[in-house]
Amino acid sequence: LSRINSSTSRTPRIAVALLLIVLIAGGIMGTAMYKNVTIDVDGELKTVATMRTSVEGILQEQGYDPSGGDLVQPAPGAGIGDGETITFHRLKTLTVNVDGSPREIKTNATTVEQALAQVNLVSDSIEIEGPTTDQLPVSGGLVNVVLPKKVHLTDGSEKVTKDIAA
Repeated sequence: LSRINSSTSRTPRIAVALLLIVLIAGGIMGTAMYKNVTIDVDGELKTVATMRTSVEGILQEQGYDPSGGDLVQPAPGAGIGDGETITFHRLKTLTVNVDGSPREIKTNATTVEQALAQVNLVSDSIEIEGPTTDQLPVSGGLVNVVLPKKVHLTDGSEKVTKDIAA
């Protein structure tokens, strides 16, 4: 058997050994950094695979750019591990007509019901037009709310006072 290269230099052997070490270390690092993360974007859950290490990096990778007023948990600069969940609820403006008087509320809620609960407008006696459990659009929306009123009923000599939405 004859050698193709008769050189006995250690430099090529050391270079090949270092290259193998770098490749093995890179594979181990890639495997260690790989993670599956769930992102809750305005109530919709989405599972993504990533090698990013921060919440902000993962959101940017997915095309989301949080701005002032948006709810991001954990904090954008925080690290994230495999199997964790990121909550990203954008700030929405909801116009609420309460007995005909409009008022705007800013909210990170994902449903009309959650947004109205933040301003104490949820009760069995309050009438809300439309579905309250539907997802609130990012562009906001309009909701009509009718508050209960005291109604005095007289039937002969019997008087009754009830609170009804009217």
